[in-house]
Amino acid sequence: MGIANIMSKRVVSVHMDDSLQSLRELFSATGFHHLLVVHDNVLTGIISDRDFLKAISPFIDTVGERVRDRATFR
Repeated sequence: MGIANIMSKRVVSVHMDDSLQSLRELFSATGFHHLLVVHDNVLTGIISDRDFLKAISPFIDTVGERVRDRATFR
């Protein structure tokens, strides 16, 4: 079996100046865990849902994690 058989053919990208709210909506709407970051039609990086969550709640996955931090996953 090759990669083509299991990869997602639907590509979703964001731009460097997109808001965190738009990222939240895209993660929710697409169900993807990673989005491609594009600048001037060039792939510049990938942002994961974990990167996003850490940006809005820096205690995720740390000893100091709180219940309200875990709530951001919902």
